[in-house]
Amino acid sequence: MSQTQSDPTQIESRPPAQNAGAAADDDPLSHLHKMSTTAGLGSGEYVAVNGAAVFALLLGLASMLTLLEEVLLVIPLTAVIVGVIAWRQINQSNGTQTGKGLVAIAMLFALGFGGFVVAKETTRGLRTRDDRAAIRRTITEFGEKIKANDMTGAYNMFSERARGAITPELFNQRLGMVRESELFGKLKDTEWNGLAEFHTDDATGQRLALTKLKMNLDKTVIDVETMLRKDGDKWVFETMPTFFPPPERARPQQ
Repeated sequence: MSQTQSDPTQIESRPPAQNAGAAADDDPLSHLHKMSTTAGLGSGEYVAVNGAAVFALLLGLASMLTLLEEVLLVIPLTAVIVGVIAWRQINQSNGTQTGKGLVAIAMLFALGFGGFVVAKETTRGLRTRDDRAAIRRTITEFGEKIKANDMTGAYNMFSERARGAITPELFNQRLGMVRESELFGKLKDTEWNGLAEFHTDDATGQRLALTKLKMNLDKTVIDVETMLRKDGDKWVFETMPTFFPPPERARPQQ
């Protein structure tokens, strides 16, 4: 009988150990680290859309406004910056965030509209630079012809429509006084400050330039308002109201 009995101290000491293990398994805090590193991976749980990606998409769509005003190029630039930030945040989220598709669309719109406007403005800038150089040569040549008394050559630098409104006699009379005057002396040279306001003629599609030139005489300087028209590869004078003002319209009788 005494051989089959168990030591009561051993029986009483086992349940607490087993109970302690069970209590540890039931403790939710013991699994906290494991849950934080695997959240959102391989499960059907909700994955958050990155807020920066959504903002980048809105900026990308707004990039089309750059077609209206070049100063709004700041919008696609901001869209690209926000898109890069969103992409990095998604990569570092360990799968808990999504939105790379939104970033890709934002980049497409931002680079598409922004790149188009930049290319257009670059092309326009190069064309304007070439036009300014051509206008400067035209104005310099005009002054040299007047100074050399080549009135026919200077007259032919006006457009065909302008020559139809200005007779050679009137041209020689008025520009002849600029070439040499008893009151103001002789013409020394003709200058241009490089400033012009460019427009496009809706009727012909030709480019127009509103500007001023200076005729330097011995005793005075004459500021001459003029408009030039681009005819092919060269610029011609379309109007010169300082010397040839447009005819006054008849006032309606009351």
